[in-house]
Amino acid sequence: MAKRKIGLRQQKKIRDISKDDGRDVVASAARGPAAALPLAKSFGRPGPDVAEVRRGLAAFDAGDYRAASQAWGRVSPSAAGLAPARAEAHFRLGLAGGVNAARAVADLSQAVQLAPDRAIYHYHLGLALSRQGSARKALAAHERALELDPGTQRFRRQLALALLAGGDAGRAAALLEAGGKPGSEADLRLLALARVQQGDSDAALACLERVCGPTGYARLARATLLAAGGQLELARTLLTGVVAEADRLTSEAQRQAWLALGSVRERLGDREGAAAALRQAHALGLRGPELARACQQLAVDLVLDQRLADAVALWELALEARPEERIRKNLAHGLEVLGNEAVRREDFARAAECWKRALELEPDNDRVGRNLALAYERLERWSDANARWEDLVRKLKKELQSARRDQGQTAELRRRLVVAHRHIGENHRAAHDLDQAVRELERALNYDPTDQELRKRAAELCLENENWHGAIEHLKSLLAAQPDDLSLLRNLGAAYDMSGDERQATAVFEGILAREPGDTATRRLLASALHSRAHRLADSGQLDRAIAEMQRAISLDPSGGDHHRCLASLYLDAGDPAAARKLLDQWLAARGQNARAHLEVAGIYLVRGMTKPARQYFRRAEELSGKDPRIMALIAMAYLKTGHEAQARPYLAATQELDDVRLLLSLALALLKSDRWRAAEVVPYLEKAARLAPDDSEPHYALAQVAIEMGDYARARRELEQAEALARAAGDRETLSVLVELRQAIGMLEGNPELAADSGRRR
Repeated sequence: MAKRKIGLRQQKKIRDISKDDGRDVVASAARGPAAALPLAKSFGRPGPDVAEVRRGLAAFDAGDYRAASQAWGRVSPSAAGLAPARAEAHFRLGLAGGVNAARAVADLSQAVQLAPDRAIYHYHLGLALSRQGSARKALAAHERALELDPGTQRFRRQLALALLAGGDAGRAAALLEAGGKPGSEADLRLLALARVQQGDSDAALACLERVCGPTGYARLARATLLAAGGQLELARTLLTGVVAEADRLTSEAQRQAWLALGSVRERLGDREGAAAALRQAHALGLRGPELARACQQLAVDLVLDQRLADAVALWELALEARPEERIRKNLAHGLEVLGNEAVRREDFARAAECWKRALELEPDNDRVGRNLALAYERLERWSDANARWEDLVRKLKKELQSARRDQGQTAELRRRLVVAHRHIGENHRAAHDLDQAVRELERALNYDPTDQELRKRAAELCLENENWHGAIEHLKSLLAAQPDDLSLLRNLGAAYDMSGDERQATAVFEGILAREPGDTATRRLLASALHSRAHRLADSGQLDRAIAEMQRAISLDPSGGDHHRCLASLYLDAGDPAAARKLLDQWLAARGQNARAHLEVAGIYLVRGMTKPARQYFRRAEELSGKDPRIMALIAMAYLKTGHEAQARPYLAATQELDDVRLLLSLALALLKSDRWRAAEVVPYLEKAARLAPDDSEPHYALAQVAIEMGDYARARRELEQAEALARAAGDRETLSVLVELRQAIGMLEGNPELAADSGRRR
């Protein structure tokens, strides 16, 4: 009795496995108790069949339809009634998501084989076959589904679609009209499509008017049909009227109208009008494959018309409508070509714009990245150019790591790395960052130490950056391969001289002169090295040796004026004023009636406390300049800097007409540094400098400092604000940082009178 109950319970579960449209799967297959009785009896008997049935039921309940079908397939053939359940399991497998088309067709075919009278199985088999591309087999499956269940409209509609896809419009129309005039919107649209295929546009339009009425929608449909029939001019007229009354249509209908108008205009050869229509459709929000396809086709036509810029604009629309790889590549290539054309016109800004967009679309396109870097260089956008080169360097380094065993590829990658680093270095130099420029060239040399031109350029930049030791190392390396290159030897000697190693410098220069005694450039360089040595000897108190070296410098470079003047200074320090006077007079005679030369001579005497001869030369300078305010200011500053304030005052009075901003500021600074000064004397010079240079922050900065010394913090703040505004406009970060410190100092002094008084005493 217990076994009988178990068997009946399993039979009930099989009956309840699945229902479709209210039909019991098992009952519809077994059709009556007579057919179901053997199944029930087989479940009631003990043995392996009962276990397999139960195993299949458990798998079916868990959604594992494959295991269920396999379990029921192992039941002995005498256990009737399981075929419908297995068919349902395969049917569900065929509908399962993620199943590939071939597997879906196989499972649905198995379902049809197990339950050939189930119309729904044939219907879904037809859909799967269509997806697989088997149109003939799909048509047969849909015909069988409608034959089994002629009352289901979706079976009829799907068969009509299959017939239309196969080009049998007549049979499709007959099928849709079989039960009287079709009334549903879907049937009417299919019938209209069938009439279009038959070439009966009036009948097709009549179908569509039943759907949307005699409105703009009908005109849109009629225009579409006319276009399909080749009546393009009439279609354009209708569509132009439709879009003119677009506010009466839905947004989707408006988009479709503009899309259709664009297609018609393109077919009529009006490519500009077509592009305008497609842009309008896009502006209304149209996206998807239809717009992408239309834009792509029109872009190709525009390229053939040599209107690449318009084609690129349409490819942009196409990519936004449907981001496909093919469209992306077309757009990137079009932008690259546009950039090339812009370069031929020397429009580097336009080229950079095109190549930047192309690189966004194809980030791994090194050719475009290199071109973009070169365009930025022509635009003097050094940091942007270097960003591109550095990106290329990173990629090349990765490729180099992967290609270590391929010597040919490795050599090419190293060459490209040298080029990239050299560009980066030159861009840093153009941006006045010589330290980084040298580092980049040295990185390039790591990839090709034999590149002599690159090493020579590194040496030049080191000399320019006053990196004497770096220059010496590069020059020595170059001379190892080119020991007789005089220009390299001269630069090496100059680097030794500037680094303070006059022994090595003179040795290098003397070596050159031993081979080329008449080399004027080397004689001057050696004279300069001896001049430097003379000053170092004088500083250490060795005046006799200093004079001898300076005399030797003059013998090597008689036209070097500084040698004579400095030798005169050495004579004065050695207590031989007559020799000094004679030499200085000769030096002045060689310069003619030059007021500034007389100022230099006066300064030589003044710094040594010899005021009488200094005064004589100052007066001569004054006479030669005609009391030029600039010369008067220089004399005043010379007296102030040496502590002769009384002698400076007459010349200060003569500077009222001075209009040189730099001299006004220098004069104010000299007054500030003198022991006896009054703010009333300094402020007028600074105020005049501020008037003469309204965009210069320095006069206002100096006025703020003077105001602080005077205790006028209100004015100090005003001048400080003006200086900050001017420095910010000029992008002068260094001055801005100093002004921040000055503002902080004002705040501290305002709140602490004792600190302010102490600051004034220590000034």
